[in-house]
Amino acid sequence: MEVHSYKELDELQLDALKEIGSIGAGNAATALSSMIGKSVRIDSPQVRIMEYNEAIEWMGGPELITAGVLVKMSGQLKGILLSLQQMEFVDLICEALLGHGADDYSQLGPLEHSALTEVGNIMINAYITALCGLTGMDAKLTVPDFCVDMQGA
Repeated sequence: MEVHSYKELDELQLDALKEIGSIGAGNAATALSSMIGKSVRIDSPQVRIMEYNEAIEWMGGPELITAGVLVKMSGQLKGILLSLQQMEFVDLICEALLGHGADDYSQLGPLEHSALTEVGNIMINAYITALCGLTGMDAKLTVPDFCVDMQGA
């Protein structure tokens, strides 16, 4: 069955997406745990179909400052993947990988940006590897972009 719109997805298809997301997120958490040398706990993924503005509110609203790693995907699987990194996560990663934390996004220099980009890239790749393995489809990923949105500050 070919789906042309998210609104056409039935409960079984949404459950399948949730299960695939769960496996992909588990792989990403395992990769992150290996990098930082600490156990990582993840929440169960949710599958929600939302409009753009609703998604922004769900992620914390337009005032919330976040860092992000963005990767574009082409091949049989097309789209974008965005790993949003809130300050608590950024602090944890900087401490684990660089030996110093960060209290604020303004404290992030090129070394921190590079570390956070690589962490986001590895987690995204672990997720996509699981997705491709489960579906038998291929995906090609671009070089990741890192951004901190300071507009909310």
